[in-house]
Amino acid sequence: MMTFLNRITTYVMPYVLLSKFMNFKTKLIINEPVVMSRYLSQYDPRIWHWITVANYRLADKIIVAAQAVKQDLVRNFFASAKKIVVVRSWVAKL
Repeated sequence: MMTFLNRITTYVMPYVLLSKFMNFKTKLIINEPVVMSRYLSQYDPRIWHWITVANYRLADKIIVAAQAVKQDLVRNFFASAKKIVVVRSWVAKL
């Protein structure tokens, strides 16, 4: 089973944790389109920072939209650069 999660789905993290520790073949792939340090600055950073760090550590792959997002995740959230794949925006300029 492959699961694509975004930050809104932290509610399903207990299932993901259970499936990881029960050795199910679940892959956690997180799609991160924004610079998280800026996004989280509008919320209580003490709580959400550590939830975000835990999510990235559990992830098998993290898909980001730009190199700046990758650098932010590695620098501020301790995400492994090896897990991060940069997929540039496919939206055509008008």
